[in-house]
Amino acid sequence: MVAKISFRSAQLEALSLLMGANDYLADRGFEKLRKLLSELHPQFEQHTIADAYQAGQLLNLASPSLFAEPRLIYIQSPNKALVEDLQKFTQDPAELTFVVVRLKGAAAVNRDLAKFKSQQIDCEDLKRDSDKLSFIQAEFREFKKTIAADAQRLLTQTFANDLAELGAACSQLANSDQSEIDFETVDALFGGREQTTAFRVVDAAFAGDLQTSMRLLRNALDTGIDPVPLVATVAMKARQLAKLISNPAATASEIGMADWQLRKLKGELAGWSESSLENLVGLIASTDEKVKGGSRHPEYDLEQLLLAVSSKTS
Repeated sequence: MVAKISFRSAQLEALSLLMGANDYLADRGFEKLRKLLSELHPQFEQHTIADAYQAGQLLNLASPSLFAEPRLIYIQSPNKALVEDLQKFTQDPAELTFVVVRLKGAAAVNRDLAKFKSQQIDCEDLKRDSDKLSFIQAEFREFKKTIAADAQRLLTQTFANDLAELGAACSQLANSDQSEIDFETVDALFGGREQTTAFRVVDAAFAGDLQTSMRLLRNALDTGIDPVPLVATVAMKARQLAKLISNPAATASEIGMADWQLRKLKGELAGWSESSLENLVGLIASTDEKVKGGSRHPEYDLEQLLLAVSSKTS
Protein backbone atom coordinates (compact mmCIF):
# COMPACT_ATOMS: atom_id res chain seq x y z
CA MET A 1 0.00 0.00 0.00
CA VAL A 2 1.31 3.43 -0.97
CA ALA A 3 1.72 5.80 1.99
CA LYS A 4 -0.31 8.98 1.79
CA ILE A 5 1.54 12.26 2.10
CA SER A 6 0.57 15.77 3.15
CA PHE A 7 -0.17 18.26 0.40
CA ARG A 8 2.82 20.20 1.72
CA SER A 9 5.14 17.38 0.61
CA ALA A 10 3.59 16.92 -2.83
CA GLN A 11 5.83 16.91 -5.92
CA LEU A 12 5.03 16.86 -9.61
CA GLU A 13 4.25 13.29 -10.67
CA ALA A 14 2.66 11.84 -13.79
CA LEU A 15 -0.33 10.80 -11.66
CA SER A 16 -1.42 12.29 -8.33
CA LEU A 17 -4.49 11.21 -6.37
CA LEU A 18 -6.23 13.58 -3.93
CA MET A 19 -7.70 11.02 -1.51
CA GLY A 20 -10.23 11.85 1.19
CA ALA A 21 -13.43 13.69 2.02
CA ASN A 22 -12.03 17.15 2.77
CA ASP A 23 -12.42 19.43 -0.25
CA TYR A 24 -10.31 22.20 1.29
CA LEU A 25 -7.28 19.91 1.63
CA ALA A 26 -7.88 18.67 -1.91
CA ASP A 27 -7.91 22.26 -3.16
CA ARG A 28 -4.66 22.94 -1.31
CA GLY A 29 -3.14 19.82 -2.84
CA PHE A 30 -4.10 20.80 -6.36
CA GLU A 31 -2.89 24.37 -5.87
CA LYS A 32 0.46 23.08 -4.60
CA LEU A 33 0.91 21.01 -7.76
CA ARG A 34 -0.19 23.87 -10.00
CA LYS A 35 2.25 26.23 -8.28
CA LEU A 36 5.12 23.76 -8.70
CA LEU A 37 4.38 23.44 -12.40
CA SER A 38 4.07 27.20 -12.90
CA GLU A 39 7.45 27.73 -11.22
CA LEU A 40 9.10 25.32 -13.66
CA HIS A 41 7.05 26.29 -16.71
CA PRO A 42 5.30 29.68 -16.54
CA GLN A 43 3.37 28.75 -19.69
CA PHE A 44 1.32 25.56 -19.44
CA GLU A 45 -2.12 24.24 -20.33
CA GLN A 46 -4.61 23.48 -17.59
CA HIS A 47 -7.70 21.35 -18.17
CA THR A 48 -10.37 20.58 -15.57
CA ILE A 49 -12.94 17.83 -16.11
CA ALA A 50 -15.60 18.59 -13.51
CA ASP A 51 -18.51 16.56 -14.92
CA ALA A 52 -18.67 12.77 -15.17
CA TYR A 53 -15.61 11.57 -17.03
CA GLN A 54 -16.20 10.51 -20.63
CA ALA A 55 -14.17 7.74 -22.23
CA GLY A 56 -11.21 9.08 -24.20
CA GLN A 57 -11.08 12.55 -22.62
CA LEU A 58 -7.75 11.98 -20.89
CA LEU A 59 -6.11 10.45 -23.95
CA ASN A 60 -7.30 13.32 -26.13
CA LEU A 61 -6.02 15.98 -23.74
CA ALA A 62 -2.72 14.16 -23.24
CA SER A 63 -2.01 13.53 -26.90
CA PRO A 64 1.16 15.23 -28.27
CA SER A 65 0.63 18.80 -29.43
CA LEU A 66 2.52 20.89 -31.97
CA PHE A 67 4.21 23.05 -29.33
CA ALA A 68 4.51 20.29 -26.66
CA GLU A 69 3.48 22.62 -23.84
CA PRO A 70 3.30 21.18 -20.32
CA ARG A 71 -0.21 20.15 -19.29
CA LEU A 72 -2.01 19.81 -15.99
CA ILE A 73 -5.20 17.74 -16.20
CA TYR A 74 -7.55 17.73 -13.21
CA ILE A 75 -10.29 15.06 -13.17
CA GLN A 76 -12.89 15.61 -10.46
CA SER A 77 -15.50 12.91 -11.20
CA PRO A 78 -13.67 9.65 -11.96
CA ASN A 79 -15.42 6.48 -13.10
CA LYS A 80 -14.68 3.11 -14.72
CA ALA A 81 -13.97 4.74 -18.08
CA LEU A 82 -11.12 6.69 -16.47
CA VAL A 83 -9.64 3.48 -15.04
CA GLU A 84 -9.46 2.04 -18.55
CA ASP A 85 -7.93 5.21 -20.01
CA LEU A 86 -5.39 5.48 -17.21
CA GLN A 87 -4.21 1.98 -17.95
CA LYS A 88 -3.34 3.14 -21.46
CA PHE A 89 -1.93 6.49 -20.27
CA THR A 90 0.39 5.00 -17.65
CA GLN A 91 1.81 2.49 -20.11
CA ASP A 92 3.12 5.36 -22.22
CA PRO A 93 2.76 8.66 -20.29
CA ALA A 94 3.05 11.84 -22.33
CA GLU A 95 6.07 13.97 -21.52
CA LEU A 96 5.35 16.95 -19.24
CA THR A 97 1.73 15.85 -18.74
CA PHE A 98 0.57 15.71 -15.15
CA VAL A 99 -2.75 14.14 -14.20
CA VAL A 100 -4.52 14.86 -10.90
CA VAL A 101 -7.60 12.86 -9.85
CA ARG A 102 -9.96 13.69 -6.97
CA LEU A 103 -11.06 10.60 -5.03
CA LYS A 104 -13.76 10.63 -2.35
CA GLY A 105 -15.34 7.81 -0.40
CA ALA A 106 -14.80 4.09 -0.81
CA ALA A 107 -16.30 3.47 -4.25
CA ALA A 108 -14.88 0.51 -6.17
CA VAL A 109 -13.51 2.82 -8.86
CA ASN A 110 -11.49 4.67 -6.23
CA ARG A 111 -9.92 1.43 -5.05
CA ASP A 112 -9.07 0.58 -8.66
CA LEU A 113 -7.45 3.96 -9.23
CA ALA A 114 -5.45 3.69 -6.01
CA LYS A 115 -3.72 0.61 -7.45
CA PHE A 116 -1.98 2.68 -10.13
CA LYS A 117 1.54 3.90 -9.51
CA SER A 118 0.79 7.35 -8.17
CA GLN A 119 1.42 10.01 -5.60
CA GLN A 120 -1.35 9.76 -3.02
CA ILE A 121 -2.12 12.99 -1.17
CA ASP A 122 -3.99 12.75 2.12
CA CYS A 123 -7.22 14.78 2.10
CA GLU A 124 -9.00 13.11 5.02
CA ASP A 125 -10.82 15.33 7.51
CA LEU A 126 -8.81 16.47 10.52
CA LYS A 127 -10.94 15.20 13.39
CA ARG A 128 -8.54 15.33 16.33
CA ASP A 129 -7.50 18.56 17.99
CA SER A 130 -3.88 17.40 17.79
CA ASP A 131 -4.16 17.16 14.00
CA LYS A 132 -5.60 20.67 13.80
CA LEU A 133 -2.83 22.00 16.04
CA SER A 134 -0.25 20.35 13.77
CA PHE A 135 -1.97 21.98 10.79
CA ILE A 136 -1.78 25.41 12.44
CA GLN A 137 1.89 24.96 13.31
CA ALA A 138 2.73 23.90 9.76
CA GLU A 139 0.90 26.92 8.34
CA PHE A 140 2.95 29.31 10.42
CA ARG A 141 6.21 27.51 9.65
CA GLU A 142 5.58 28.15 5.97
CA PHE A 143 5.35 31.88 6.73
CA LYS A 144 8.39 31.67 9.05
CA LYS A 145 6.26 32.90 11.93
CA THR A 146 5.49 31.49 15.37
CA ILE A 147 2.23 31.33 17.30
CA ALA A 148 1.77 30.93 21.04
CA ALA A 149 0.32 27.67 22.36
CA ASP A 150 -2.78 29.29 23.88
CA ALA A 151 -3.37 31.18 20.62
CA GLN A 152 -3.23 27.87 18.74
CA ARG A 153 -5.84 26.36 21.05
CA LEU A 154 -8.10 29.38 20.64
CA LEU A 155 -7.90 29.09 16.85
CA THR A 156 -8.69 25.37 17.07
CA GLN A 157 -11.73 26.02 19.26
CA THR A 158 -12.95 28.98 17.22
CA PHE A 159 -12.84 27.16 13.89
CA ALA A 160 -13.46 23.64 15.16
CA ASN A 161 -15.84 22.70 12.35
CA ASP A 162 -14.39 24.48 9.32
CA LEU A 163 -10.84 23.76 8.19
CA ALA A 164 -11.10 26.22 5.31
CA GLU A 165 -11.88 29.06 7.73
CA LEU A 166 -9.08 27.89 10.01
CA GLY A 167 -6.65 28.02 7.08
CA ALA A 168 -7.87 31.48 6.10
CA ALA A 169 -7.46 32.71 9.68
CA CYS A 170 -3.90 31.35 9.81
CA SER A 171 -3.09 33.11 6.55
CA GLN A 172 -4.53 36.40 7.79
CA LEU A 173 -2.55 36.20 11.04
CA ALA A 174 0.69 35.08 9.39
CA ASN A 175 0.55 37.98 6.95
CA SER A 176 0.53 40.49 9.80
CA ASP A 177 3.62 42.42 10.87
CA GLN A 178 3.99 40.41 14.08
CA SER A 179 6.75 37.79 14.17
CA GLU A 180 4.95 35.89 16.94
CA ILE A 181 1.19 35.70 17.19
CA ASP A 182 -0.16 35.81 20.75
CA PHE A 183 -3.52 34.96 22.30
CA GLU A 184 -4.61 38.59 22.50
CA THR A 185 -4.14 39.07 18.73
CA VAL A 186 -6.23 36.00 17.90
CA ASP A 187 -8.88 36.95 20.45
CA ALA A 188 -9.09 40.51 19.08
CA LEU A 189 -9.59 39.29 15.51
CA PHE A 190 -11.72 36.21 15.98
CA GLY A 191 -12.91 36.09 19.59
CA GLY A 192 -16.32 37.43 18.67
CA ARG A 193 -16.87 34.47 16.36
CA GLU A 194 -16.14 31.87 19.00
CA GLN A 195 -18.99 29.44 19.64
CA THR A 196 -18.03 28.55 23.19
CA THR A 197 -19.70 25.42 24.57
CA ALA A 198 -19.51 23.54 27.82
CA PHE A 199 -17.47 20.85 26.09
CA ARG A 200 -14.74 23.27 25.02
CA VAL A 201 -14.46 24.77 28.50
CA VAL A 202 -14.17 21.33 30.07
CA ASP A 203 -11.87 19.90 27.38
CA ALA A 204 -9.38 22.72 27.95
CA ALA A 205 -9.41 22.04 31.71
CA PHE A 206 -8.86 18.30 31.29
CA ALA A 207 -6.04 19.08 28.87
CA GLY A 208 -4.35 20.98 31.72
CA ASP A 209 -4.79 24.36 30.04
CA LEU A 210 -6.33 26.36 32.86
CA GLN A 211 -5.71 29.73 31.20
CA THR A 212 -7.69 28.81 28.10
CA SER A 213 -10.39 27.09 30.15
CA MET A 214 -10.94 30.23 32.23
CA ARG A 215 -11.09 32.45 29.16
CA LEU A 216 -13.62 30.12 27.57
CA LEU A 217 -15.59 29.98 30.82
CA ARG A 218 -15.87 33.76 31.00
CA ASN A 219 -17.03 33.82 27.38
CA ALA A 220 -19.53 31.03 28.06
CA LEU A 221 -21.01 32.78 31.10
CA ASP A 222 -21.12 36.12 29.26
CA THR A 223 -23.09 34.53 26.42
CA GLY A 224 -25.64 32.98 28.76
CA ILE A 225 -24.47 29.39 29.28
CA ASP A 226 -25.75 28.17 32.64
CA PRO A 227 -23.20 26.78 35.15
CA VAL A 228 -25.30 23.64 35.71
CA PRO A 229 -24.59 21.97 32.32
CA LEU A 230 -20.92 22.90 32.69
CA VAL A 231 -20.73 20.91 35.93
CA ALA A 232 -22.65 18.08 34.28
CA THR A 233 -20.07 18.01 31.47
CA VAL A 234 -17.24 17.71 34.00
CA ALA A 235 -19.14 14.84 35.62
CA MET A 236 -19.56 13.06 32.28
CA LYS A 237 -15.85 13.34 31.51
CA ALA A 238 -14.97 12.08 35.02
CA ARG A 239 -17.22 9.03 34.51
CA GLN A 240 -15.53 8.28 31.19
CA LEU A 241 -12.08 8.50 32.77
CA ALA A 242 -13.20 6.27 35.65
CA LYS A 243 -14.34 3.60 33.18
CA LEU A 244 -11.04 3.79 31.36
CA ILE A 245 -8.86 3.71 34.47
CA SER A 246 -10.72 0.65 35.77
CA ASN A 247 -10.45 -1.08 32.39
CA PRO A 248 -7.56 0.30 30.26
CA ALA A 249 -8.44 -2.19 27.49
CA ALA A 250 -12.01 -0.89 27.15
CA THR A 251 -13.18 -0.24 23.60
CA ALA A 252 -14.73 3.00 22.41
CA SER A 253 -18.19 1.40 22.18
CA GLU A 254 -17.92 0.10 25.77
CA ILE A 255 -17.29 3.62 27.03
CA GLY A 256 -19.84 5.11 24.65
CA MET A 257 -17.80 7.22 22.26
CA ALA A 258 -16.09 7.25 18.86
CA ASP A 259 -12.60 5.81 18.35
CA TRP A 260 -10.99 9.24 17.98
CA GLN A 261 -12.66 10.36 21.21
CA LEU A 262 -11.20 7.35 23.01
CA ARG A 263 -7.72 8.20 21.76
CA LYS A 264 -8.17 11.72 23.09
CA LEU A 265 -9.50 10.40 26.43
CA LYS A 266 -6.46 8.16 26.86
CA GLY A 267 -4.25 11.21 26.42
CA GLU A 268 -6.18 12.98 29.19
CA LEU A 269 -5.86 10.02 31.58
CA ALA A 270 -2.21 10.75 32.41
CA GLY A 271 -1.85 12.03 35.98
CA TRP A 272 -5.20 10.69 37.20
CA SER A 273 -5.56 7.81 39.65
CA GLU A 274 -8.57 6.07 41.12
CA SER A 275 -8.08 8.08 44.30
CA SER A 276 -7.86 11.49 42.60
CA LEU A 277 -10.89 10.68 40.45
CA GLU A 278 -12.87 9.70 43.54
CA ASN A 279 -11.95 13.04 45.10
CA LEU A 280 -12.99 14.82 41.90
CA VAL A 281 -16.37 13.09 41.94
CA GLY A 282 -16.90 14.39 45.48
CA LEU A 283 -15.97 17.93 44.42
CA ILE A 284 -18.31 17.68 41.41
CA ALA A 285 -21.23 16.72 43.69
CA SER A 286 -20.45 19.65 46.01
CA THR A 287 -20.14 22.10 43.12
CA ASP A 288 -23.34 20.83 41.54
CA GLU A 289 -25.22 21.60 44.73
CA LYS A 290 -23.69 25.08 44.91
CA VAL A 291 -24.50 26.10 41.31
CA LYS A 292 -28.09 24.93 41.80
CA GLY A 293 -28.71 27.53 44.46
CA GLY A 294 -26.50 26.54 47.34
CA SER A 295 -23.97 29.33 46.82
CA ARG A 296 -24.02 33.07 46.34
CA HIS A 297 -21.05 32.84 43.99
CA PRO A 298 -21.60 29.87 41.63
CA GLU A 299 -19.13 31.26 39.09
CA TYR A 300 -16.34 31.17 41.67
CA ASP A 301 -17.26 27.61 42.67
CA LEU A 302 -17.15 26.58 39.02
CA GLU A 303 -13.73 28.19 38.63
CA GLN A 304 -12.45 26.18 41.61
CA LEU A 305 -13.74 22.98 40.02
CA LEU A 306 -11.96 23.70 36.75
CA LEU A 307 -8.79 24.58 38.66
CA ALA A 308 -8.91 21.18 40.35
CA VAL A 309 -9.47 19.45 37.02
CA SER A 310 -6.65 21.23 35.22
CA SER A 311 -4.17 20.51 38.03
CA LYS A 312 -5.50 16.94 38.46
CA THR A 313 -6.09 17.60 42.15
CA SER A 314 -9.27 17.93 44.16
